[in-house]
Amino acid sequence: INITIQPKEIHIKPKDMLNVPYDGISYKLGTEDYTLLRMGDNVLAPGDRVEIDTTITIDNKWISKNGIKTYENMIVPENTHFYDKEGNDITYCYNLIAGDDNPKLNKKYLGKITLKERQLMVRTEGAEQLYNGKALSNNNFSILSFEEAFKKNTRLVKDNYGLLDGYTITSIKNSFTLIDVGNKLNKLQFNIKDRDNNRMSDLFDILYVDDSSTHLVVKPIKVVLMSGSKATTYSEGMEPLICHELSVIGELLTGHKLNENYETLVKWQSSLSSVGSTLNRYTITKTNMKKIIVDKYGGNVGKNYEFTLQYGTLTVN
Repeated sequence: INITIQPKEIHIKPKDMLNVPYDGISYKLGTEDYTLLRMGDNVLAPGDRVEIDTTITIDNKWISKNGIKTYENMIVPENTHFYDKEGNDITYCYNLIAGDDNPKLNKKYLGKITLKERQLMVRTEGAEQLYNGKALSNNNFSILSFEEAFKKNTRLVKDNYGLLDGYTITSIKNSFTLIDVGNKLNKLQFNIKDRDNNRMSDLFDILYVDDSSTHLVVKPIKVVLMSGSKATTYSEGMEPLICHELSVIGELLTGHKLNENYETLVKWQSSLSSVGSTLNRYTITKTNMKKIIVDKYGGNVGKNYEFTLQYGTLTVN
């Protein structure tokens, strides 16, 4: 009688490893970082063990090329071996199923792997200027020690903080600028490289110190909007005296001017039809203030000015 023992079919996938700390050298699943799929009699024989090999080895070059998003990891069957309790290679006793024949149709055989971002806190330098139509920037920064950073963010973990040995960080010139009037944190962007010049910026989560010294500030130009004055002599049945003229007192930026359609932006409040005198009052909404000054292309630049409203006089003698 011939007795044939068939290899035992076994289904294996790599373990899912998420937010794995990275030491700056390399990362690969260990030989025992696997999961037996829950299906049928999918267990190893008592005393047997398996040492796996997987497709992904993460090192600096890998991160430089691929970043640290979630990647799909697979078993490499030809490099995966089974052993009995005495250490004998019994790979021939198992029929390994790992989805390598068509991984897109066998998602259950794929393991997920991501790296945990290292954290780094920087203090950028702020700057201030009066609006001039030019970009304001400051590329200077410093890195906080863990002790300094921890005082500002107690969730930081020392083992996952700071640059790794041999790494350098430089700010990308003018990566954050401010042109229009405003007050914003100077969130520079950075190039981080290892000693072999691999770009490692994706490995780091940059945190910023946010206080008045780290902001870019562009202040508005102060000007006066002045309504016109007009006088006339009273006559019976005269039309009410009005003056819908507006002018700017102060220096506008070169190429900027009062919107020619300002009358549509202003709400006039004053008229006079009897002997006397009154201020030529008007109002402008915040929205229309942004439109009252335009550049040479007709673009609205009023937000870059601080306006004081002054009034001319209507007089009927």
